[in-house]
Amino acid sequence: SGRSSGGGLKVDWQLLGFDEGSPERVQLRMIQATAGDKTGAMFAQIHVRFRSRQTRAVYDRNGKLVGGNPKKVMNVDEVWVFEHGFTLPSSRWRLAAKIPTLNTITPDSRKAVSGLI
Repeated sequence: SGRSSGGGLKVDWQLLGFDEGSPERVQLRMIQATAGDKTGAMFAQIHVRFRSRQTRAVYDRNGKLVGGNPKKVMNVDEVWVFEHGFTLPSSRWRLAAKIPTLNTITPDSRKAVSGLI
């Protein structure tokens, strides 16, 4: 679970658990720079799908609930993209993107993520 404050808001978030079969590796690929690229960049990506149950609530500085619902369990379905570069000796795996799947996108948010899926 997590709690954070910022701008007078407090976020209360809890991960209740993962669905059976989650996390699931969706794709693994190696990517190499094109012939015209002088950097010689090469990296690996792994796409991992997480299906989980979570709660989230946002409170203002007076403790009033302004977003979410601490008692409503949300089914969250996301693909996380991890990357690792091979050209730098100090390179580490990093989270490059979190992509919501069609199962968790509401009609109002579909436009915002249409270029990602």
